[in-house]
Amino acid sequence: VESLRVSVGAASKKEFPTQTVKYMAKIADERMYEQKEIYYSNKGVDRRGQNEAHKVLCALYTKILKINLTTDTYSLVNANMEELNATNGYSDKISEWLEGFGKSGNVHPEDLEDYLAKTNKTYMQKFFSRGKKTLMIAYRRKYGDIFKPVIMEIIPTKEYTNENQSLFLYVKEFDTLH
Repeated sequence: VESLRVSVGAASKKEFPTQTVKYMAKIADERMYEQKEIYYSNKGVDRRGQNEAHKVLCALYTKILKINLTTDTYSLVNANMEELNATNGYSDKISEWLEGFGKSGNVHPEDLEDYLAKTNKTYMQKFFSRGKKTLMIAYRRKYGDIFKPVIMEIIPTKEYTNENQSLFLYVKEFDTLH
């Protein structure tokens, strides 16, 4: 850790002689949050809208994953939990899940070759190690009995290095692109 910041709030019995410990804990907690707000305000960071922004992004994208090509892992930020099954190619490894999803019949047959080529782990590793900033993959994805156009965007995270290929993967339906 490069630096660590701690916000502290305190309240004492001397300051509030007739109050309960529970009340003083509430005051100390409020003071701690005030200190955090002062810190972020001085740094020019407005954190109030972060939760709202997160909700908007999750509504805009049908899938958001944080993936790591180096370790072949991922974490879910937003996804339809019903898709996380073997029928849809689901796997604990991101490389296997992307390939399995394509081969499960969820990618239109005419788009499958390009989808599999560009979601191949080795292809993505080389693509981003050359300094590329965004990999976009357009394909038709099966929803029920019909295929709808979607776009997958894969972009490096702030902590991306060639030794730690950490990226965000976003999937968005075309009809939500206005």
